[in-house]
Amino acid sequence: MLRHARTLGVHVALDSFGAEGSTLADLRRVRLDQLWLDRGLVSGLGAGSDDTVIVQHLVDMARQLNLVTVATDVDNATQLAILRTLNCDRAQGPFVGVALTKDEIDLLVARDVPADEPELSASPAHSSATVAGLPRLRAFGQS
Repeated sequence: MLRHARTLGVHVALDSFGAEGSTLADLRRVRLDQLWLDRGLVSGLGAGSDDTVIVQHLVDMARQLNLVTVATDVDNATQLAILRTLNCDRAQGPFVGVALTKDEIDLLVARDVPADEPELSASPAHSSATVAGLPRLRAFGQS
């Protein structure tokens, strides 16, 4: 089913990677385009936890697999700045709104926006589904 969808220009992302139920084996089972990092990892950034090291390794691994990394549920400027230094490709969440590119993150971080000021309110168009026992997959069209 996913192979057919890909021929139509649909891209596939694994959502909530790093949460319960997602494994490294999932990355081998399906050809993916994006890896969406779980909010549990993102929330620990800058909090003195090991999450920064884990996110760094996930971003590096995804890059080697030619996957775009997207950090979900970014709540504040500290998390966003750390994600940028880790070379995470995109970020989304209450602080930034829709998924942003690296250049857009640079602009936002450079503005020194207070943590309680949301930037965007639109949400990305996508669909989520469970496919072949994998955690939630996101399908999205080319842009």
